[in-house]
Amino acid sequence: MARMLLIAVGMLSSLALAAPQDPLVDFCGSDEKKQTRAYRTLLRQGTPRLPAIQDRLKNCKDDALRQRLQKLVTAIKKSEPHGLQIRIGVPKLRFDAARIASTKPGLLITIRNKSAKPVTLWPYASLRLLDAQGQVVKPRRQGRWGLRVKRCYLLDVEYVTLAPGELWRKPFSLARYLLDLDSLLSWKDVPPGRYTLEVRYHFDRAKAKKRVRIPLPDIDAAKHPWNHALEIDHVVTAELTVAA
Repeated sequence: MARMLLIAVGMLSSLALAAPQDPLVDFCGSDEKKQTRAYRTLLRQGTPRLPAIQDRLKNCKDDALRQRLQKLVTAIKKSEPHGLQIRIGVPKLRFDAARIASTKPGLLITIRNKSAKPVTLWPYASLRLLDAQGQVVKPRRQGRWGLRVKRCYLLDVEYVTLAPGELWRKPFSLARYLLDLDSLLSWKDVPPGRYTLEVRYHFDRAKAKKRVRIPLPDIDAAKHPWNHALEIDHVVTAELTVAA
């Protein structure tokens, strides 16, 4: 019995020794290689780590460490504004002319709420396609809202509310991009080459209201989702190769 107890204690000790150390400890340590690895890990973990990092910053008296901690806080907030992790998903598929011209979604925009509070999102994002020289590849445009004479466009926007930790996924194709506020966009004749997808996720409440052409008497009422949707301006990019 005693032998089994010793073995169990030994196993528990081994597990404790094998448990990974909090990267924040390494980041605050003196080993520069560990600091670098910890910085990347904490940046990837993102918003949920901010309270612990900011608490360490608040109580830190070492000037060099304070500068490192402040740099980390700034980097996380820049990478995940308002606690949102915004990404463009490019699957490991062969994108040739046929796939680019297909209206079947092959690309993806994701937004994860990594904050501790629910958030209401504006469901539009502008998209640009840049060639290898950084020049804009112009899409074909088709009007989105038509001649509206009876109803304010804001009432037809399908807002998204994300709980903490929840993920919003929006598939799209270059042949039929539906997430632009102003137009339906289409890139079909894209020559082979390397390209950059640039998504700008942006909501400015005042500008959205300024676009209204059909009067809405209670446009400023708190009941409307646009009055508590998150105001944000953030750009993300991803590389795309179009095969011959």
